[in-house]
Amino acid sequence: MVLTATSRNKVVAPQMSSQTGIWSLAVLGGEIYGGTDPNGKLFKWNGTNAWVEVAPQLASQTQILSLAVLGGEIYGGTAPNGKLFKWNGTNAWIEVAPQLASQTDIRSLVVLSGEIYGGTAPNGKLFKWNGTNAWIEVAPQLASQSHIIALTVLGGEIYGGTYPNGKLFKWNGTNAWIEVAPQLASQTHIRSLTVLGGEIYGGTAYTGNLFGAGLGATLALEPEGIQPEPGQWLDSSGNKLHAMQPAAGSSLTRKQDRFEVRWANTWAGTHEAQFIGGVNQAVLPSANIRIESITMRCSATGVNVILGDGSATSRWVASVALATYLDCTVANRNHDGTNRKLVIDPDAIYTGTITTTIVGRILD
Repeated sequence: MVLTATSRNKVVAPQMSSQTGIWSLAVLGGEIYGGTDPNGKLFKWNGTNAWVEVAPQLASQTQILSLAVLGGEIYGGTAPNGKLFKWNGTNAWIEVAPQLASQTDIRSLVVLSGEIYGGTAPNGKLFKWNGTNAWIEVAPQLASQSHIIALTVLGGEIYGGTYPNGKLFKWNGTNAWIEVAPQLASQTHIRSLTVLGGEIYGGTAYTGNLFGAGLGATLALEPEGIQPEPGQWLDSSGNKLHAMQPAAGSSLTRKQDRFEVRWANTWAGTHEAQFIGGVNQAVLPSANIRIESITMRCSATGVNVILGDGSATSRWVASVALATYLDCTVANRNHDGTNRKLVIDPDAIYTGTITTTIVGRILD
């Protein structure tokens, strides 16, 4: 349908070839293209009153769930085998990426920096096309979200709308999703995303709301992140934009004798050591501290981890098997005065997120 300033909606292309759904639309060269269901075709609108079929079904794919344009070519994400197709420009689809990781649906497509990314179901992953013949997984499932229904780009970063809890995720640029907006008003689907005026908006189901993500803020400063020494406020958003106190010209307004450090680290099929706090710097508030508790909340188990200070690899926690909720045995409650970093390290390939909370007392 089309809507003009002088008329109501009107049909400009009726059903064709028994296709019951147009799941996706794209514009190329001033012309509109549509991906179909239940035969996975590609249609082009003739500009006046009808669809024209420009690509028939390929490889038994029944749905073209998403379309994107890159380099003057149309790409389509499919179901039920999660493939990526490219239109040959005249009369056929070409398969350019087969199914990966048992994902059945490429629910959404977006282009960032000349590369195609796809949001999947039934495990809510983010894939990147390698540019020739395969998908690459760049973000595993987060928070039990099974579908990445919509994708958009803001400020050079990818955002995804989810099901079944209607969340907004942001890709960390390397290997994981980060939740930036939780469920609101019991909406289960973020079905569509768009950007206007530097802000993200999402269309929901099942009551058809429009949400504004309000992502103008680039960091989250919470009381738990305040550290009088070394004079910093940790960014809880995951963006690593820690607020550092200037070396001169500032002063502390309130002395604290307790501290808490809380941080989530994510691995996607790797086991490298990572900094708690996200950056290679001191995060413990003082050399004169006593650790009271160290807890870990783990999205997956099956490996052991150690927690060190960047010098002594197991300074704080010796090798321990992960559990969903883990109260760690503290190896050393007092600091040795040399290194105030925190480094967590799995002993084997790990896919998941570990949220570590360290609570202690400042003895200064």
